Amino acid sequence: FVLLLREAIEYANQLIFQKAAGNPAYRGMGTTATAAALFGPHLFVGQVGDSRAYLVRGKKIVQLTRDQTFLNYLAEIGAEVPADPETDSRKSILTQAVGTSETVDVKVTYTKLRQADRLLLCSDGLYNMVKSPELLNVMVSDETLPNKASQLIKKANANGGTDNITVILVEF
Repeated sequence: FVLLLREAIEYANQLIFQKAAGNPAYRGMGTTATAAALFGPHLFVGQVGDSRAYLVRGKKIVQLTRDQTFLNYLAEIGAEVPADPETDSRKSILTQAVGTSETVDVKVTYTKLRQADRLLLCSDGLYNMVKSPELLNVMVSDETLPNKASQLIKKANANGGTDNITVILVEF
């Protein structure tokens, strides 16, 4: 099952890469990808780039993915990282993206779901503008999923809305 999730993202990567290679107008184009799939009670998340998956269980929010950024790479290799990474100009530099190279290394994480768990898939246009405590407040509200998604987008726009905002919500 994990293989199918990986292959789907790798296939999208090949299509985008070939399109960019075949047309100078598309050279350098790419995107991030975060995809989720269920297999029985298990949730699998495949990721390339810095779009995120969050799991909300009860009154807690947990980031399931790890941003594939230059600053996280520095931390992984034990290099010095800035004291306040949120204000560092390199925080959004991706170490990989779908379509920008011939191959990608899809990171897959998984968790066992429980009844009433909620999943938030989102782009940096949301989480850079709406921090985790605010995300959680909306996610645990009694609103419908469409209303929650709308609230999150409105909050991101109200806080600056400096990037594309993608929100996908699921309740189990």
